Amino acid sequence: MLRSSAHKAGAAAEGRATAGRDAAPASPGGTIAIGSAGAAALGAEASASAAAAAGAAAISASDDRDSAEALASFADGVDRVVEFLTWREYQDLQRRRRQRRLQDEDGAGDESAQCEPCVCDAQNTTDGSDGGSGGGTGGGRLRLRLLTTQRSFAQLQVMLEQIAEDYTRQLGPGRAPLITVVGVPSLAEMEREVKFDVRTRAGQFDGYIITPLWIGELADGLFELTDFIRDYGEVDPNYWTDILLFYREVISSYDGGLYLFPFDGDVISMFYRRDLLEKYEKDVPRTWDEYNELAKFFHGKVEPLYVTNSTHPEGVFVKNVTLSGSCIGRTPACGNPYWAQTVLATMTQVRGTYEGSLLDSADLSPLLGPAMEETLRLLGEQTLLGVPQEFEGCVGVHVDAMNAGECVLTYNWGNSFSDHVRPGSFVRGKLGVAPHPGSPLVLNRQTGELEECDPDRCPHSVLDERTGKYINLAPYGAYGGFSGAVSRHVSPENRDAAAQFFAFATSSKKAIKYVIPDADNPDADSVPTGMDPYARSMLVVEEWTSRGFDRKGVEEYKYAVESQLGSENVVMDIRFPRAADFMAALDDVTTTYCNDTKWDQLGEDPAEVRREGARWIAERWREIEADFDGDEGRAPGALLEIYQRNRGVYVPADSSLGSQSDSDPNSLSTGAIVGI
Repeated sequence: MLRSSAHKAGAAAEGRATAGRDAAPASPGGTIAIGSAGAAALGAEASASAAAAAGAAAISASDDRDSAEALASFADGVDRVVEFLTWREYQDLQRRRRQRRLQDEDGAGDESAQCEPCVCDAQNTTDGSDGGSGGGTGGGRLRLRLLTTQRSFAQLQVMLEQIAEDYTRQLGPGRAPLITVVGVPSLAEMEREVKFDVRTRAGQFDGYIITPLWIGELADGLFELTDFIRDYGEVDPNYWTDILLFYREVISSYDGGLYLFPFDGDVISMFYRRDLLEKYEKDVPRTWDEYNELAKFFHGKVEPLYVTNSTHPEGVFVKNVTLSGSCIGRTPACGNPYWAQTVLATMTQVRGTYEGSLLDSADLSPLLGPAMEETLRLLGEQTLLGVPQEFEGCVGVHVDAMNAGECVLTYNWGNSFSDHVRPGSFVRGKLGVAPHPGSPLVLNRQTGELEECDPDRCPHSVLDERTGKYINLAPYGAYGGFSGAVSRHVSPENRDAAAQFFAFATSSKKAIKYVIPDADNPDADSVPTGMDPYARSMLVVEEWTSRGFDRKGVEEYKYAVESQLGSENVVMDIRFPRAADFMAALDDVTTTYCNDTKWDQLGEDPAEVRREGARWIAERWREIEADFDGDEGRAPGALLEIYQRNRGVYVPADSSLGSQSDSDPNSLSTGAIVGI
């Protein structure tokens, strides 16, 4: 996960005002910013964004003075191939250029009566040839403008500068584009500016480094990459096939097309104290009940803590610690919706990514009921086996408690594997990694009841020979990492240049050092980006062991990542407008239930509390869907269409293929995402 696990889950703090069950969110993006940072409305901010777009369009003209200033803005002249600007610096620069341009135009004294020519051109441009960022900067040097967020700005700044220098060396002096990377302060603002650029066809940026959660609203304004990827195979034959299945054919796609270059390979995995399980001869849990039972076994035990090093490979006693069975950060507006979906999806998604785990891809029916009730029960039990500070932190709770030697089990994004072996960790060489648990019970979508898993009902299940039960596995690619996307509303020259740069930047041979840090000295020769592996070549065991990681841990990590991201039943986030509101409802109920469990506030009938919580989420989701479909004159089913296009199963109502059958659970499979 780019930057850190906390970056993903902590994005919630950008606009999440903890809402009571009786209060609807004040705005589409104001409830929770987990993942997508909220679906920000353009509304009142449109004028500010228009000003920025106007400035960007003004620069795009290739007159000599602006070209000279564009080059001069690189402090080191043309020898420097990449520059970084904050959003404020970028806006100030555009404002100065726009003012100078207006002063040069005839009749500039009556600015209020004018339409700024470049803005009008940009807003009416469909292919970028008349507006947008353009490509001329003089001297034959192309200029690219990329937009990202300052949340990951420091890491991206170093990483992109190094990659740009490599790119320049490969292309030769004077041939590589000059790159300006602009950082927007927050994910919410980033989302707003990207969507504005796409909707207005302003083309003020050639590319964006974004979360794939926004693809449902952006795809129409992004450059479709299928032909480019095919042609790029002549440059790097293994580039696309090296990427793991889920990121190659699911995360990168929308409605059958390819739109994203993966920078990061998120998936939730389970981490555990291998040394303690071996000491007590305990099996690695395969189901959520087994996870809880193992956590209960260890919770409260006092164990000696040893640290090993090259001088004392047998270990040196440090202190005795009281163990917590399960370490999960449960502060509101953080990771709770993700933890809930991790558990819930193992009961609700059985046939493949296309069918959905929170909402049925046939009709957006909430997939809750007994499955959500069981999810709350399991999460509540974990809360009683957690660390004392679990409601005081986000995903840092997972990492810090484990590294302190105080935790036995946790589940988290994959980059925490690197966090757990950083200097000072007491679990280095003792950490086990496995796919997160599955469920022997799955939701029957026709009856709404939980039933035992079997090979017919759960084609992606595995047989647990210890119990004789089949376990449904639904690995969760939570958040989907970060990706590069190219604007459709810029010149063909700039589109191709941006795509070429993103392909180069995300190729494993260039990105691998940002995925695998030096375990002994994390800041020595790589950038602490928190990027997770998204390609097979990033999981070569020797690449990790050469940087100080223990072989056993790496082999387990490799299996966990490859087996989960290679599954045809990986869980994908909902990726449509108002997704943040759906996740906020899930967060509200999950956080409240876990908190009430912790402090014994559930009352005499916890089962009824769970039923009421599942009902409330379903009702809230239906309200959000109806509100979206009824807004701005949209037709009924607008949200469903985006959801289905995300999963590659959309069939127009007048299609000759006919309508989908509600009674046939496999009726959507013929339109599934390519490769799924």
